[in-house]
Amino acid sequence: MEPNKLFISENIIVDNKFLNGGILVNNAGKITKVLRHHEIAPYKKCQNVEIIDVGTHVIMPGIVDSHVHVNEPGRTDWEGYETATRAAAAGGVTTIVDMPLNSIPPTTTLHNFKQKLKAAQGKVYVDVAFWGGVIPGNQVILAN
Repeated sequence: MEPNKLFISENIIVDNKFLNGGILVNNAGKITKVLRHHEIAPYKKCQNVEIIDVGTHVIMPGIVDSHVHVNEPGRTDWEGYETATRAAAAGGVTTIVDMPLNSIPPTTTLHNFKQKLKAAQGKVYVDVAFWGGVIPGNQVILAN
């Protein structure tokens, strides 16, 4: 798949270093190549590549937070998927993983898991994954 966007920045973080260059992104939103500054010129001539120059703004990998407790649908007034994922995005987090316990409902049954999935639909601003909890007594239920 050919790239359709080229993000140019003087500050791209790659391997814990700053790089002056560009990031090629395809139609599916996937990064296809990281370019050094001297490699950018040919892409600027391509008709099918949209150039987005962010100047000195930093382009960096997204962060995965694998330990989040989202209390929706149980205590949405405390924190729900919309507020949790907006806050995550504001901090550079691109994926959260909802923990199974200390949230309402706990994802220790298939029913509760489906409730969490339904509650998250249409309300998330980052990728969301879910841990399922194995507790005494639910191993048989989860196996089915």
